[in-house]
Amino acid sequence: MIPVAAILLEYPVAYVPTSGPGDQTTFLSRELLDVYECLLMNAEIGTLNQHTLLKFSCPNVIGIEHTELSPQRLIERMKERFIPRLRIVDGRITLDIKVLAEKFDRVAL
Repeated sequence: MIPVAAILLEYPVAYVPTSGPGDQTTFLSRELLDVYECLLMNAEIGTLNQHTLLKFSCPNVIGIEHTELSPQRLIERMKERFIPRLRIVDGRITLDIKVLAEKFDRVAL
């Protein structure tokens, strides 16, 4: 189901858990991850409203080994995909993409 959801949501990266001993529920322990948060921004009179559109992570090493999955390239691709769609809906809505490198004790799918 994870790959299908990733395709439907147009995520550029999807984890596909493999079967192993027992039911593994955590992955990528202490692995450096690039964590992406795509925010919809709407500036109204005197306020700035924001809403998280997507939030996902990708192992940092993947972006190093495959430049098409580097943070800079993923940000470009997401902006190319989503900004034209947002302009059709409402020209006041913009997209802000934040990327942080983080390590977690556990990552659950």
